[in-house]
Amino acid sequence: MKFLEVPKRYLILLNGLLWLSIGLHILYKGLAAYVRIYPDAVRGWHVLISLVVYTGFVFMFRRIVRRYTDRILAFPTARKGINYVFSLRGYLLIAFMMGLGISVRFLPFVTDVFYATFYTGLGGGLTLAGILFFKHFHTACKAKA
Repeated sequence: MKFLEVPKRYLILLNGLLWLSIGLHILYKGLAAYVRIYPDAVRGWHVLISLVVYTGFVFMFRRIVRRYTDRILAFPTARKGINYVFSLRGYLLIAFMMGLGISVRFLPFVTDVFYATFYTGLGGGLTLAGILFFKHFHTACKAKA
């Protein structure tokens, strides 16, 4: 089936758009939580925790970006459907992470301090991953030319 087939390098661009938009959304939620707790509870160690979380996700997402890009570029055909933007494992991981994120919102002991520190680090890491996908897309376009 030729459902919205695009040149495979555009799957990398689509990944970048997805990861960037999700990252910016989560980063916004984290920063909004910082604003809610700012006058009373923000301490320097909160920002440090956000940086540690960010650093951990950067190392993890850099590998994932490289793996996804290599998988897409290894497709034997020049065009692929947009449903190939993620592997089955990737779609399952996204579903699990969304479910986990939604579930955490209903836990009474999870505070705005958690949202501020964790979401800021996670959102920053996802945003950087989106930017890395754009870099790989640019590289793939230069290789095509």
